[in-house]
Amino acid sequence: MEDLTGEDEKKGREAAEEYRLSLEAGSAERKTQELTELSEEKGIDGYKDVLAKMVRERLEQCFVSPSYQWAAAKTKFGVAVAVIAPNGKKYTAGFLPTHEPAFDLQAVERLADKVENTVLKLENERLDVGKAKEE
Repeated sequence: MEDLTGEDEKKGREAAEEYRLSLEAGSAERKTQELTELSEEKGIDGYKDVLAKMVRERLEQCFVSPSYQWAAAKTKFGVAVAVIAPNGKKYTAGFLPTHEPAFDLQAVERLADKVENTVLKLENERLDVGKAKEE
């Protein structure tokens, strides 16, 4: 981490670039693995199970507030996510799979991003209300 403190700018840039490349390599490897997993799944229900698992994995990485409850699961038609905010309000989103792995993997990523952005927006609003009450 010393390389990133600015004491040696050149080393810091090199370390940051190396870190970025390692993240990209891991992301590309993960995407290839997920595309393979989707391509190998033959049944419709199994395919939706795999998609729901991928959504859950992404949400587990981004959720930090234990005050939100959430679930991702396959439905009769596709994959859905439900989120319950601390105030009890419920939010849902989902998608219908195309059974084209590349498109469906992109839908998984967009759904996870949508849920994360919604929670961040709600959390910011909650914090803004808290600040207003203090003033």
